[in-house]
Amino acid sequence: MVKKKNSIPTGAIRIHLYPCGNVLKPRGSMEKESLGLEIYERLTSNFEDWSNPDYGDNPRPDELLKQLKKNLFSEVDAAWKKFETAIRR
Repeated sequence: MVKKKNSIPTGAIRIHLYPCGNVLKPRGSMEKESLGLEIYERLTSNFEDWSNPDYGDNPRPDELLKQLKKNLFSEVDAAWKKFETAIRR
């Protein structure tokens, strides 16, 4: 009998690499899977762009932080609503 490359032994069950409580926020060797890291990178990039002194239309830093937070939560909420709608079909 030829064993498939990704097969598991008869009677065994597969388990996830980290607990469900860490979905979207794994740490350690799985940190590259963290949604937080991607969000952090996007926030940092946008903050640097919108606080760049080469531009004359930059908001004040405190206004920029408020706007970034508002837009972040708005985007997360929109993504959640789209996701919920899609899985309930």
